[in-house]
Amino acid sequence: METMDNSSSEILSSSKLKRRIIVIAVVSLILIIVLYFAVSGLSSLLDDQHEKPESGSSDRIYFYPADYEEDITTDLEYMGLIRDISLKYSNSDLTISLSPDDYDAHGEIVFFMTELINSIIDGDVKKYNESFSPEYFKDSLPKKSFTPQKLYGGSDTLGIRITIVSEEELHDPQTGIVYNKYQTKLEYMIFKNNGTFRDDVGSDGMRPVHYTVSNKSGKLLIDKVVHE
Repeated sequence: METMDNSSSEILSSSKLKRRIIVIAVVSLILIIVLYFAVSGLSSLLDDQHEKPESGSSDRIYFYPADYEEDITTDLEYMGLIRDISLKYSNSDLTISLSPDDYDAHGEIVFFMTELINSIIDGDVKKYNESFSPEYFKDSLPKKSFTPQKLYGGSDTLGIRITIVSEEELHDPQTGIVYNKYQTKLEYMIFKNNGTFRDDVGSDGMRPVHYTVSNKSGKLLIDKVVHE
């Protein structure tokens, strides 16, 4: 009887051990599955945040390959778009098309903005960065490089449109300097956007840019930029 009791005890202990092993295996499997989906979900969230444009849209933006050697004037499809620069004042509904010969005929701010536009089209990062003031670079870094950009506009804006929102003459009480300050808006689209200049908008998308420009330093420079 004692032998049978020992045998039964051993069988019972073995059965309990097997059940424990099975339970541990099942729990471990569940934990592995939960951990897998948790990591996958976090990775997906991080990818979405990385690719999400600044506008807050959940749509992902896909860019064309960047070619720093491309002559954009050979892209006949782009050359057929409305590439003129136009001008509008916020207190008027009228938009006028400008010709290169009269860029400077509309005042220093209009000429400054046309030069900024052309630096973007030419992919001239040096000239582009020189358009910004030390005040701007307190919170922002200079552009490292970008390809020539295929800027254009629609028929409603008569191409790439500059809007003069406001202009005022101000006095700096600390230095005694009297200077001009302008609020401007620039509207354009980028054909086959490759993301080297703007990664917050897709090809043929419109996201206007607001510039605060002043000649407080002695010449017109951009102090602040805000994207709609």
